[in-house]
This record gives sequence, structure tokens and C-alpha cells, in this order.
Amino acid sequence: MSSDPLPPDVATFIGDHFRSIDEIEVLTAIIDAPDRWWDARLVYGELGIPVASARALLDRLAALNLLDIRFTDEVRYRFRPGTGELARTAARLVAAYRSNHAAVVRACAAAPRGVRDFADAFRIRRNGNR
Repeated sequence: MSSDPLPPDVATFIGDHFRSIDEIEVLTAIIDAPDRWWDARLVYGELGIPVASARALLDRLAALNLLDIRFTDEVRYRFRPGTGELARTAARLVAAYRSNHAAVVRACAAAPRGVRDFADAFRIRRNGNR
């Protein structure tokens, strides 16, 4: 594993868009199987991320214009970025995650969190869970 700094576009991409390593791990799994349709239960089965969290992570990646969405008995997602540049940057992020894991973790941890993220930590959901 490398300890080199991340490419500037990857560091910016992380800082601007990613809140957790779990998001990057889900993105990595989805990029590894670009023709596979993913749902929250499949993410749980493959990565062990609880279904509710997996659903939120998939929704977030879709909101970043990284995923295509299909509505069936479940909402399903697959890797289909809205632009070629977004696809290339996501692929570079995954490559950096594999080759320079520590730098990606540091960049994700150092990413500024907005007021909305702070407020979301205290939001009460319908089912009474935070």
C-alpha cells in the first residue's frame, strides 16, 4: 500500500461528496459489478452493512449522480454515473482506496461536515430511531 498523497481530483471528490468509508466501500462493490443491480439487502449480504444504513448509503450515492435506479419489488441500483468525468473520478477514487487505503480514510475523516450533517445526527426518524 502506498502512503503517497491522493490525486487532487480524488481528494476534492472525497471532501465534497463523501461522509463515510461505508459509502466508499459500497461504491467500490458496485463498481466491481457494474451490471449487477443492488438493493439494501444485497449490500447487507455482501458487506455486512445493516439494511437501513445500506438503503441510506445507496440513496446518497444515487443523489450524487453515480447510480441508475430501477423500481421493482425493491429499489435497485447499479453503477451508471451521469457523466463520463464522474465515472472516471469514481473509478480513480476506488483505485486509490485499494492502493492507498490510509490516505482515503484520512481524507474522508478530514472532510468538512456541514450544518446539515450535524443536524441530521439529531433528527428523529418516524420509527423513533435516530
